[in-house]
Amino acid sequence: EKVYPVSLWTPAILTLTFMLAAVILVWDRVRGIHTSGGLLAFWLVLSLAGVFQFRTELRQVGITEEPNFRFYLYMIYYPIVVVMLILNLFADPLPRVTDRPKTEKPSPVESASFASLCFFGWYESLIWKGFRKPLTIDDLWNLRYHDTSDYVVAKFEKRWNKIMKKNFESPIAINYAKTNGAVTSQRSKPRKRVSVTGTMFKTFWLSILNAGIIKVLNDCLAFVNPHLLHYLMLFVESKDYMWKGFMYAICMLLVAQLQTICLHTFSYVMYTLGLNWRTALVSAIYKKALRISSSARKTSSMGEVVNLMAVDAQRCVDCAPHLHMAWTGILTVIACMFFLWRIIGVATLAGMAVLIILTPVNVTISKKVRTLQLRQMKVKDERVKIVNEVLSGMKVLKLYAWEPSFKDYILAIREREMSLLKSAALWNASTSFFWLCSSFLVSFASFGVFVLLDERNVLTPEIAFVACALFNVMRFPIYYTPMMVQFIIQFLVALKRINKFMNADELDFTSVSHDTNKKEPLIIEDGTFSWGTEEDDKPVLRNITLKVQPGQLVAVVGPIGAGKSSLLSAFLGEMVKNSGFVNTKGKIAYVPQQAWIQNTSVRENITFGNTFEKKEYNNTVKNCALTPDLEMLPGGDATEIGEKGINLSGGQKQRVSLARAVYSDADI
Repeated sequence: EKVYPVSLWTPAILTLTFMLAAVILVWDRVRGIHTSGGLLAFWLVLSLAGVFQFRTELRQVGITEEPNFRFYLYMIYYPIVVVMLILNLFADPLPRVTDRPKTEKPSPVESASFASLCFFGWYESLIWKGFRKPLTIDDLWNLRYHDTSDYVVAKFEKRWNKIMKKNFESPIAINYAKTNGAVTSQRSKPRKRVSVTGTMFKTFWLSILNAGIIKVLNDCLAFVNPHLLHYLMLFVESKDYMWKGFMYAICMLLVAQLQTICLHTFSYVMYTLGLNWRTALVSAIYKKALRISSSARKTSSMGEVVNLMAVDAQRCVDCAPHLHMAWTGILTVIACMFFLWRIIGVATLAGMAVLIILTPVNVTISKKVRTLQLRQMKVKDERVKIVNEVLSGMKVLKLYAWEPSFKDYILAIREREMSLLKSAALWNASTSFFWLCSSFLVSFASFGVFVLLDERNVLTPEIAFVACALFNVMRFPIYYTPMMVQFIIQFLVALKRINKFMNADELDFTSVSHDTNKKEPLIIEDGTFSWGTEEDDKPVLRNITLKVQPGQLVAVVGPIGAGKSSLLSAFLGEMVKNSGFVNTKGKIAYVPQQAWIQNTSVRENITFGNTFEKKEYNNTVKNCALTPDLEMLPGGDATEIGEKGINLSGGQKQRVSLARAVYSDADI
């Protein structure tokens, strides 16, 4: 019997493949990987491809007198392949020793198999629990480790701090005028604006890549069913075997199911990615607000910071699922046009012409919507700012009966905001109208031109059904375009606002040194300070030289605006040091002019996270004259203080703030 090369190459390649699968299996075991999608796909393909040969081998039993050696081998080989497939449907137990923190209720997604991840089987228990009774917080699992803020924030900050460190190391040139002693400062090299977009993509590139691969696979599967439909139509017109028709129908069902799995897996990955983006951005914005310089605070109100964390960060979550659809949708439309060209020829250009005509309209509307979004967010910042001020000074408003005036003022701002929202909604509605009509217009123009071009062009069922199937594939990205454009515009506007805030100047923590070898705890030598680095920020303090001895009590006296608070801010590093030397030694306690009170008990406001020592605490309360105040409060020092100390008088707030500084037992 003649031996063909394929008879030698096939078992050789199969043997090498089995060896590679064994290596991957051992590698996953060593690395603690509890499930493998590659191995599951490998055994699944082998099982499906081997069904036909398995059936053939069984049929040969009744035909030949004696089964050959190959039959016995395949009867052993194929069941083993099926068993391996079944085993890979389940996950191995998680490693006992791991560097991840252990939780009481770990998320089942961490121990789920690849098949369970695809079909969301790990979520089934919670669905049944919610079906039986209303769900509570206790019924929910803990977040998986890679979605916790500890992991996400640390991962994001590692890259962001690296970029910002390079950016903020730009030197500052100091110019001193001998005639009048004026000191001017400017950066010798302008600082570049850094975008959080690049940092986010670099931090979460693996999730973005995985989601992109899944989306491309989903879009490729979308073109399989129109081709299967083409073969099914040919089968109906022919007199072929019946099993082929069933095979086409079953394949169409399986492809549709695979497409559903890919689409929902893609949505799950991208929505999770969006939540991770929001976690990282909210943390970065909050920490930036603590480090922002005094000059930058002039342009960034509290309302703007609140909106950045509450609104703009949420826009990233809303936009995340649409990022890959922006480019895969274009490829899908191009592929549809290519396949339609093969079916209806030049008539496809009519559909393309409709899309080309609608594109400039959509671009123009998008620019208009983006402008309205920017204006609306500015008005929203203004509204949140005034509402925050009203809530903070509610006592003053009540005393002076200013409620109606501020109510009218806030409603007027809200009316401006609503007007901008209505305008944006109308423009978005017009975009949706054009793109919803585009699918019908494209198919109408293509079929109309196809019939009118040549009398021999007839819309047969084969052409009509397959072309309609391709038009349906193209309809999804076209239908999705208005929503996608709207979310991306909001995302770009949010990123612009976040980037502006994140690039604001920060406090220079290196302006104050902490040399413990110095004798004096507080030293300023020839110091010149200002509240900003801009040209119009003139120095507030000039040629300051001050040395405070250990244990010395110093009182800074002067009229309003003389720079008493600025001097303290210079020691704390909150002012820009244009020249000179500043050094502090030891732990510092600071009592601000406006007391900062937490929404906790009086005792917790005084201890402020330090260990409670009864003797020290009582001495502090007595020395700060808080004893009469505590006797007046209904719960004593256990009384809950409202937000911003609303149930305390101004003097009581200052005494609590002073007691906090005394109890901290600071050196200064």
